[in-house]
Amino acid sequence: IFQSGAIPRDEYIAEYRPEYPAMQYINSKLSTDARILFFFLGNRGYYCDREYVFDLENNRSMFHQVVANTCDLEEVSLRLKERGITHLLVYHKIFDKWVRTSFAPERQRLIRTFFKKSLKRLLSQAGYGIYAL
Repeated sequence: IFQSGAIPRDEYIAEYRPEYPAMQYINSKLSTDARILFFFLGNRGYYCDREYVFDLENNRSMFHQVVANTCDLEEVSLRLKERGITHLLVYHKIFDKWVRTSFAPERQRLIRTFFKKSLKRLLSQAGYGIYAL
């Protein structure tokens, strides 16, 4: 189907990789020096042309460490920026459940407030969100 031209390449990939439209957005809209923190992407970054890091490396979450060891929104932002993070790409279906099961209620509130006040949502599509720090 794809080779026959019956369906465009990007449409074909998006059919099987629901994060693909988010990757297209990143590649076309974010600056070449962007560094994106990926949450629950299943180690799939191969369509991303910008620098990225997975939140979960060696079974440790960078974000969890930052949130657990900070006092306020500004400090969360500062700690991520210190690591060179400029954007977040979040698969919300898993991320939201992870937040509910991994953090105490006061930390959950901090995370919700962080997303509302410290981040700018650039894209929300197919359960994926792209945020600017």
